[in-house]
Amino acid sequence: MKYEIESINNGWIVRWEDEAVDNPEVKIPRQQGFTFEDEMLDDEAYRKAEVENFVALLQFINEFIGVPYSKHKKDNINIEKETN
Repeated sequence: MKYEIESINNGWIVRWEDEAVDNPEVKIPRQQGFTFEDEMLDDEAYRKAEVENFVALLQFINEFIGVPYSKHKKDNINIEKETN
């Protein structure tokens, strides 16, 4: 499956096509936005919203095309933000 990620002013949009349940030949366009309202944000709030949406984007990507998580595996991918 092909995923397209577009960067926009206030976040990211992921687009892909799903197969129809009753007919795999039919493709259904899908999209998921990871965006935030940026007009009224100061610099700190903008940066916080940008980071939170980027984390959500990475978690989405990992869920669909990443390495599956298992408590029995030695190595797993864990995406989280760090606050200082």
